[in-house]
Amino acid sequence: MNERIGNVVLNYKYYLGEDLYSDGEVEDELLDIVQNNEEGEYDKIIGERNKWPVIYHLSHLRANIIEWMPINNNETVLEIGSGCGAITGTLANKARKVTCIDLSKKRSLINAYRNKEKDNIEILVGNFEDIEKGIVEKYDYITLIGVFEYGESYISSERPYENFLKIISKHLNKNGKIIIAIENKLGLKYWAGCKEDHVGRYFDGIEGYPNTRGVKTFSKKELEEIIQKCGFNKYRFYYPYPDYKLPNIIYSDDYLPKNGELNNNMRNFDAERMVLFDESKVYDSIIKEGLFDIYSNSYLMIIENSEESNKDCTIIYSKYSNERDDKFKIRTDIIKDINEKLFVQKVALTTEAQNHINDMYENYNLLSKTYKGSNICMNKCIVMENGLKFEYIQGKTLEEELDKLLYEKNYTKLFEKIKNYIDAIEPGKVKRNFEITEEFAKVFGKAKLPSYLKSAEITDVDLIFGNVIIGEKWNVIDYEWTFNFPIPLNFILYRALSGYIFNSNQKNELMNLGLYKLLGITDEEIYAYGEMEKCFEKYVLGSSIKLNNLYGKTTRPNIDVQQLIYKQNTSLINEEIQVFYDYGEGFSETHSYKTYPVFNENNKIVLNVDISENTKQIRIDPSNCYSLVKINSLVGYDNVKYSKLNYYTNGMRLNNKSLLFINNDPQIILPDLGVNTCRVELIFEIQIISKEFAIELCSFIEDREEEVARKISELKYKDSELTLKINELKDKDSELTLKINELKYKEEKITESNKIIEGLQMELEDKNKRIQEYNKLSLIKKIRKQI
Repeated sequence: MNERIGNVVLNYKYYLGEDLYSDGEVEDELLDIVQNNEEGEYDKIIGERNKWPVIYHLSHLRANIIEWMPINNNETVLEIGSGCGAITGTLANKARKVTCIDLSKKRSLINAYRNKEKDNIEILVGNFEDIEKGIVEKYDYITLIGVFEYGESYISSERPYENFLKIISKHLNKNGKIIIAIENKLGLKYWAGCKEDHVGRYFDGIEGYPNTRGVKTFSKKELEEIIQKCGFNKYRFYYPYPDYKLPNIIYSDDYLPKNGELNNNMRNFDAERMVLFDESKVYDSIIKEGLFDIYSNSYLMIIENSEESNKDCTIIYSKYSNERDDKFKIRTDIIKDINEKLFVQKVALTTEAQNHINDMYENYNLLSKTYKGSNICMNKCIVMENGLKFEYIQGKTLEEELDKLLYEKNYTKLFEKIKNYIDAIEPGKVKRNFEITEEFAKVFGKAKLPSYLKSAEITDVDLIFGNVIIGEKWNVIDYEWTFNFPIPLNFILYRALSGYIFNSNQKNELMNLGLYKLLGITDEEIYAYGEMEKCFEKYVLGSSIKLNNLYGKTTRPNIDVQQLIYKQNTSLINEEIQVFYDYGEGFSETHSYKTYPVFNENNKIVLNVDISENTKQIRIDPSNCYSLVKINSLVGYDNVKYSKLNYYTNGMRLNNKSLLFINNDPQIILPDLGVNTCRVELIFEIQIISKEFAIELCSFIEDREEEVARKISELKYKDSELTLKINELKDKDSELTLKINELKYKEEKITESNKIIEGLQMELEDKNKRIQEYNKLSLIKKIRKQI
């Protein structure tokens, strides 16, 4: 079963239907990125996401490990462990065909989407052992970039790494090459405090992987033994720096680093690390002892399936300048030809950068004319089909000579040497007053600079000390950044000085020499040149993201062990407990001793002080700095029982247990020990605080106490007012009760009157009835009488 993503074919014949290896959700994020964004947008996304997996899989720096190799478009490549395609695209740009093998379908989809425009890629998805049996094609190159260390997982055998290499070699063409990139288990970064990359534990590799299975890296000696046991006699080691994952320089045994070159060592974007020592300084010592190949962080090996002598030119050193705008991305190589002669080559890494290469040739011609007849000589440059070819000039750089004088503390000669440099780089002709032009502002911004500064018509701003080789003449080996508009000559000196000072292991010593002022560069200029440098960097970078600018954003903070030790020692001094005895003459240093905190199971400090018969009182200083102390228990013991002890202190009592000491001599004094007390036990907690915080806390407490006192006073006043009102209400209540009683009395009288009235009414009604009855009888008698 096959799937096609653009022009890329994914072959699922050997896929078992489940990804057995995954980085989790981040792979979905990566797939979304490559599906919805062009490659040119990856840098921007890396800068926005600040995640190690995004950097690792999408950074164009990954391809630096392979891009320099002379793979041509007639050759085929088998890429084992192609992953998300960080290397695949570059291989496809160089080779006729690239066959990829990867265990993960998700990663293979990421690879396919990011390289969908390329029509020479096939991805075989599945287990290597299953796929390998079906491969009949022979390849010119087989790559294992970050893969060989997993040989134990790829191959089931007692000697998995040797067998892995033997199996791979079966698929090589005659004169084919195996390319392996792998970490060195003895790499300096691991000694310096980086975690082992694969297991995430400190020192696991240099301890020999005591508890690790399925993955391991090797020393150079171990790798050579594996290669030789597999029958290969022709192989070369290269040394990617800082490592093979994100390299910007490739060294070799024919061209090893020099002192002072290896100063880009903080590259742990995957996890925080310890900082045990200055790697730059240690590298200098290692280089001096000829041990760099043993402690290189990574290895790149080219193993050849041939014993014929090399009849081609060989690249022995490559330096990438591709953290830049596309129009400035280049690579610099040192090449050994078939006659063992060295030359330098510069090539464009993008189509847009070809103009930059062409400009360098023009710069060579212009500068050669400018310095004609002087002690300055431009490194000879000729145009080649694929770039520019330069002479390889041997000798000491001006920087190396200055280093020697600095080491000898011969500051006078160091100053004289820099003065000679100034005299040499100043063109004898065509000097003019500096003025800001439109071209200048585009590159360096609109710096505020004095008008009296001198400039030249054409200026190489890269005339730093490391780019000048001292011989019969002063040979300038780099003139990449040359401009034909006025630039202050002092800016050239500023760049040379600042580059030398800030990249030196003797930075502080150089700063104290005051070289800027001694050489006539004012503070106003220093500020302006610093702003120019920022603008220049923006001009070179364009929209590109410099990887070092992301350092510290993808991990937790590093652990500086020397700082921790210093803090711990300082803390021990601060937390030092001193006990004073008073034998009747007061407290003195003579009758005292110091001890350090001992903690119980509840993390409380327990201090036991033995008491002799003639001890009048004791003083306990719980520390020698500003602090908060909580006394959990303070008791005295005799041979039978214990009793609580009273104390007084020079601290501020916060409550019945806690004390605030706003001085660096906190004291807890026990004046009454009791006759039979033989031991005092103090259990307490302490928190060291700064003087500023202690004063601020004390001020806060005093303000709070004043506020509480003020509120208590207000409450007392209000209580008095309330008492007065209550008394007034009580008086009114008495009056009201009296009135109520009067009303009750009147009500009773009214009730009695109403009863009398009711009785009189009843009598009246009765009399009225009698009158009516009498009237009726009278009427009857009258009627009868009439009758």
